Amino acid sequence: MMREEKEAYEAYLDRLSMPPCPRKLPDDEIEAYNLDHPLPTEDEINRILKEAQQ
Repeated sequence: MMREEKEAYEAYLDRLSMPPCPRKLPDDEIEAYNLDHPLPTEDEINRILKEAQQ
């Protein structure tokens, strides 16, 4: 595993081990986050999966 991959994996594990947010976020903050970080579309997911199979 390359150093960058190892660091990314360790950051991922750290994030998984964090407790869930103890307070409810305001709806406008949730909406703003979702607008900045949209979920991939089905077409994008299919393209990514197709590229990974090659």
